[in-house]
Amino acid sequence: MVRIIKWTLLLVAACAAAARAQDQPPQTCVEPSVVTDFEAKIQALEASNADVHTRLDAASKAWAGEKKELESKLEKEQAGHRSTVTLLRNTKANSDKTVALLEKKLEDADARHKEQLSALDSQVQSLEATVDSLKSDLAKQKEIVSVRDSEVSDARAKLLKFTDKVKSLEKDVQLSRKNNEALRSELEQKETEISLSALLSSYYDEGVVVAGSTVALLRERAEQSSGTINKVVDSFETTKKTVVETTDKFYAENLAATVDPILADIREAADPHVKKYLPIVQQEAEKAKTEAIKLSQEGLQRAKSARLEAIALLEQNENVATYAQKIVDGVLIAVAIPLVLFQIRFLLRVVWWLLSTAICVMTFGCCCSSKRSKLKRKTNSRKTVTATAAAPAASTTAATSTLKKNNQSNPPLSSANKRNGKKNAR
Repeated sequence: MVRIIKWTLLLVAACAAAARAQDQPPQTCVEPSVVTDFEAKIQALEASNADVHTRLDAASKAWAGEKKELESKLEKEQAGHRSTVTLLRNTKANSDKTVALLEKKLEDADARHKEQLSALDSQVQSLEATVDSLKSDLAKQKEIVSVRDSEVSDARAKLLKFTDKVKSLEKDVQLSRKNNEALRSELEQKETEISLSALLSSYYDEGVVVAGSTVALLRERAEQSSGTINKVVDSFETTKKTVVETTDKFYAENLAATVDPILADIREAADPHVKKYLPIVQQEAEKAKTEAIKLSQEGLQRAKSARLEAIALLEQNENVATYAQKIVDGVLIAVAIPLVLFQIRFLLRVVWWLLSTAICVMTFGCCCSSKRSKLKRKTNSRKTVTATAAAPAASTTAATSTLKKNNQSNPPLSSANKRNGKKNAR
């Protein structure tokens, strides 16, 4: 192609020179040698022009053959493309049907799931209400227990005080008894003494009786306070037991049957959500593909708009306005030519690589097949040699005599006959 372009440029230059020569005024004095030189150059240019025309014809014929081959390939590819398009349309229709069915199933599942969730929400709300009521009851019982604890602590403090008083009174009673016994012993010894001692002893006895009665009263009060303390402690323990038992029973009767399967239901509910959102993610991936295609189309449109803008900018200049479109198109062609050449070279290299690999495979297969046949023949010949070597010597002598007779009866074969015999043997 480069040579053709060069020859065309030479022809154009020659034609331009001839036109200029015709436009110039005739000159009077021209040497014959110059005329002969020009004629020789013109003849050479005509010969080169004829060669160029022949080459162009050959190239056009070759291009026509390649064009036919390419058209046949294109027709085949179009037929395959049509078949693939029909298959894709059928698959798309089937996929649309399946998607519609799946969407219906998903909608039904969503409705069921929403109903289940609403039921569970109502159950949870009722359970929360019961739990709140139980919490309020527990708070009230805790307040009662705290009040009872404070009462118990006060009663214990009072008991400690009463026990200290009782111990001191018991000590006083023991001392008074000892004193009374001593006084009685003295009175028995002194019966004839003054009556003042008798009066004093009588008063002392009355004081002892009063002290004993007070001690009895204090003991009764202490026993009553201890009974109240024991009652408070027992009531506290019973309230604890009742609270624990009621909470356990409430959880076993109301919460265990609902809260325990809630976790299993949540897990079971998560699995369909995952299965539900997987196709959604796939659809988003397909949407991303479509968006990429749209972006490529937008890029082409922007390139076209940039071309138009460049042409408009060049048209603003008066000196370049007439050639604005040609300049922009020429720049685009200059940028596109190396890309096209790179693609053509890549395709040619791929074709050459395929042809070379096919030739190498064919040659390798032929060589391997011939080598295998030779190896089989060698093994067969070795087997026959070993069999003949194992035969007795008498058979060898008989064979040699028969061979000599055959040689005497039959003349020696020519080289052509030997070759034919070898071929027949093969």
